Amino acid sequence: MENGNKPVLRLDFADALGVQKKNDNFLHNILARHYDVQIVDTPDVLVFTHYGHRNRLYSCKKIFYSQERYTADWNQCDAAVTSSYVDHPHAYWFPYFAAHRKGKDLVRSSNFDWDRVLDEKRGFCSYLHKYADRSVANRTRFFHELNRRKKVDSGGRAMNNMGFEIPGTAGRAKMEFLAKYRFHIAFENRLAPGWTTEKFTDPFEVYSIP
Repeated sequence: MENGNKPVLRLDFADALGVQKKNDNFLHNILARHYDVQIVDTPDVLVFTHYGHRNRLYSCKKIFYSQERYTADWNQCDAAVTSSYVDHPHAYWFPYFAAHRKGKDLVRSSNFDWDRVLDEKRGFCSYLHKYADRSVANRTRFFHELNRRKKVDSGGRAMNNMGFEIPGTAGRAKMEFLAKYRFHIAFENRLAPGWTTEKFTDPFEVYSIP
């Protein structure tokens, strides 16, 4: 069935995705470019995530979505949109940062004034993380090695050496903190093919080198 020039897509979201605004999120908005999306309780297509199991109550077509490193259970879905690479014909890669950033925030024009950035007075290197347990031992080790050679300012909960904590690890306060430094320690918590989060792209946005 078509409504105007676009085919109708009867859609719903389940599990953690079901608590956000269903008709105004980036997944909905991408689909709305090509479909007349109608949010209904009895959908033809259900989008769900790894939090919760309500998706199992549906017998329609299902799309698994995750911004974390989880992979799809192909017994439970027909397609998957994930933030790490999955070698499957029905898998689609959608980087984590792409849900929150536009290309223009990361790509500079050919006439961008890099001398202005280089002339700015900035600190050496920043570090902004919540924890330093065994799962991120390489990141912690790198911080200590670099900090021994030249002081790295840690404004997060982990390894804090500034006497105050930057509120949160996202948003305006984080970006203002990163913008004060030429470098930023941007190790991901885990490694997976294609897995790139805001830890890497946020520094780029404020001209700090991750």
